[in-house]
Amino acid sequence: MSTTANSDESGGAKNGGENDEEFDLSTMYEDVSPNELEPTDVMMNAWLDAFDVLEIESSWDGEKSVEISYDELQLVDEQLAGEYPSLLDLVVMSPLEGLVNGTAALRQLLQTNDVCVRPVGESPTHKRLEDIRTSDVNTLISVDARVTDSSEIKPTVVLSVFKCMSCGTRQKIEQKYRTSSKLIYPYECTHEECGCSAPRNFQFLAERSSWVDGREIIVQDLHETSDKDNPSEMVAILHKDLCGQVDPGDHVRLNCIVKTYEGDDKFAQPFLRVVGLEHDEEDYESIDISDEEKEKIRNIGSRPDVFDTLVSGVAPNIEGDDYYAAKMAILMQLATSGRIPTRDGDMRGSSHMLFLGEPGTGKSQLMKFARGIEGKSEWATGEGISGVGLLAALDREDRFSSTDKWTIRAGTLVRANRGLACIDELDKASDSELNQLYTALESQVAKIDKAVSAELPAVTRVLATSNPKHDVWRDDEPLDSQLKFPKAILDRFDLIFRFEDRQDDDRDREIAGSIFSQVAEADMEDEDKDYPSKDFLRKYLAYCRRYNPSIPTDIVDQAEDMYVEMRGTNEDDDPDSPLGAKPRQAEGLLRLSLASARLRLSETVEEEDLERARWLIDSSMRQTATDENGDIDASIWVNGRSQSQAERMKTAEETVDILTEEGSEPVSREALIASLVDDGISQDKAQRSIKKLCDRGYIYEHKDGLYRKA
Repeated sequence: MSTTANSDESGGAKNGGENDEEFDLSTMYEDVSPNELEPTDVMMNAWLDAFDVLEIESSWDGEKSVEISYDELQLVDEQLAGEYPSLLDLVVMSPLEGLVNGTAALRQLLQTNDVCVRPVGESPTHKRLEDIRTSDVNTLISVDARVTDSSEIKPTVVLSVFKCMSCGTRQKIEQKYRTSSKLIYPYECTHEECGCSAPRNFQFLAERSSWVDGREIIVQDLHETSDKDNPSEMVAILHKDLCGQVDPGDHVRLNCIVKTYEGDDKFAQPFLRVVGLEHDEEDYESIDISDEEKEKIRNIGSRPDVFDTLVSGVAPNIEGDDYYAAKMAILMQLATSGRIPTRDGDMRGSSHMLFLGEPGTGKSQLMKFARGIEGKSEWATGEGISGVGLLAALDREDRFSSTDKWTIRAGTLVRANRGLACIDELDKASDSELNQLYTALESQVAKIDKAVSAELPAVTRVLATSNPKHDVWRDDEPLDSQLKFPKAILDRFDLIFRFEDRQDDDRDREIAGSIFSQVAEADMEDEDKDYPSKDFLRKYLAYCRRYNPSIPTDIVDQAEDMYVEMRGTNEDDDPDSPLGAKPRQAEGLLRLSLASARLRLSETVEEEDLERARWLIDSSMRQTATDENGDIDASIWVNGRSQSQAERMKTAEETVDILTEEGSEPVSREALIASLVDDGISQDKAQRSIKKLCDRGYIYEHKDGLYRKA
């Protein structure tokens, strides 16, 4: 097969659509000009023998990319030692030569021009972006990074054909990507007797030029591997089938050639030409766990006190029975899955949780601990959420070479896809951010429909914290009046816990002892501690999330009975009785029951998992949704006030209506209070009811102590 790019008699190129072989080199790896590099017999034979060793021909499934790992290249080098130069060294140190020869041999073997060799895995020259230096230019490296921005996929000319308007001579010009979005025109006509040199004398022949899909992305060093507070970023170029394989927020391993382009000053700007791409699937399921550690995990998972044991390792510096449920909830949340398959498709499987608390009560410390045992996580602060926001934003990126420069930037939930998004101080987020969050918590999709349309996955667990409006809880005010965000968002959280700073000698003693013991235990080995280490919890969760528990029929029946009981319908079927659970809590019960079974390393959900999930939901609601009588009332989450509070306000309104109908004179405060007390409302609550009626504009104070209906 021909692998060189030829010209016709007038020096022009033939139509790439008519003869694809003519553009083999330029469409293999787009930095290669037709006369710069041609496959050699020696290297072609080396690659053909390598493909034979790797059984490429029999295993090829028709894909446009054939991925070959560095371990496979090492194996080939060992088996073909002495016959050829090292393919591994060639690919790493002279990647264009190595990959062009490999792709030419692959196309000859598979009898198609629509396939490329793609290196995958960890290169011997694995780098962080912040460590790339001049010595890396034109070599192949691998980089683990996060995609923060991306352009649209657009046709990109990589080898252009121009026609001289004076003599008709055609010539090809390699379009060096990243120098400019504008075409590079010929300096002069190649015909000896013509001599034209002005760009305006050359016509660009688009239909005769070679085009591929192109896309620009910006990648950033991972926070967990970077030494910088703001990790380094770099532009990376994708072509062909690689273009559609990434979205903003993805963690990827790129195998790429380090290239440079000239900027406006004396410094050359590096960028990455991507030739191989893998999604970084390092989550819980892929963490390396030794056989000894697996045995320890299985032993703990089979113990009856497995939950007490695991909870003891969650933020051990925060002590007290008040935190037990919240700590268990963290483990349960991190054991929930992304999506749960159903007979009609799927449903949200990841659980969301909210910590409401006064400053200094440990809620942010708990959230930081949760982030520490989650393989993939992102952190945002309500007041410091950037313009990108919690989901995604469309913006302009000057580092892109395309003319429109539109980029899709991933927000916190998208960057944390398949992981944990921690949102500290949710009460300080803007209304627009809260509106986005309300929708995305359920849909788990970030949608953009502006100059560019896109849907980005946000299959994320969300753990958020918030302070009460006055920084302290006021027992005499309904929950919604003490929150700085719309109460509707509460419905998206499976669990909500409330923390308050109470003075208690025993509790304060525990806190002080815990703080000092942190320093005392700083040099202790993990095995000397009487609780699981953070590293062990991370591996335990890794192991347990490999389980996909089934739900037996009898558990379905028990769940139905349990949910009806949780709803709180009393024996008389009184519709005015407190609402014991929200409608969405049936789904929460399912998610948490599955998580409980995983933490027990069980293949099936059992009754104890249902009971544990219900206990957590009840614990959550007893902290945030109880009425004056101490009964759980989900109306507080739904409406911001309990059923009894709603009934009291209704009584107060009816009393005002009656008293104002009896005459046109304003009603005294004393008369209002006396009438409400006669209806069974205490004097203290009657006074608060009058204040709330004024705040809502239902009545107004006409004169001192005298009221009229508004």
